Amino acid sequence: DATEHFQFWLDDGQPLYRSSRLEHDLVDPASAAAEPRWSDVAMEDGCVVRTVRIAFVPGVVHDVLDGGAARGAPAADGTTRRGLVLAVARERGTLDRSIASLRGIASGIAGLGAVIAALLLWRGLSLAFRPIDALAARVATLDAGALDVVIASDRVPRELAPITRQLDALLARLHESFARERRFTGNVAHELRTPIAELRTLAAM
Repeated sequence: DATEHFQFWLDDGQPLYRSSRLEHDLVDPASAAAEPRWSDVAMEDGCVVRTVRIAFVPGVVHDVLDGGAARGAPAADGTTRRGLVLAVARERGTLDRSIASLRGIASGIAGLGAVIAALLLWRGLSLAFRPIDALAARVATLDAGALDVVIASDRVPRELAPITRQLDALLARLHESFARERRFTGNVAHELRTPIAELRTLAAM
């Protein structure tokens, strides 16, 4: 459905033939070479066309015009063949729409990939922090009457193992300190029980 144009020139730059819709030259024929050259050209009606140009000798496949040979090439019978320049153009709206569609698809795939990556990252982090949450829950249950528990576990991440060992050592020291305090309090109470009983007896007389 795209609008197409074409134009031929002789090797000296003289226009030979062009499509009926063209009112001026598509490109400068002097810019053509043996290899196809692409460019965008703005037409008079404002549309932009994608143009390819090439210089060649009709009937000669391996002898493409370039440089000084652009004026002609010897034929098999000794005569000189005239070279031609061909330019073909096509309205690039279809191409632009295809590129825009590809960009939209690429952006959609990239966005979907980012969402999936974020979900996988969130899932991975939640699994990685689950042992830490369990450790925090166990620490939250500690009180003065439950200092003989062991926090260190095989499920604790290796990076946190030194911390859990130090916490267990701290709890052991606290447990021992409280035990000594209870023993001291019991001994003091035992030592004070007899004098207090004697004082109560004397006071009752």
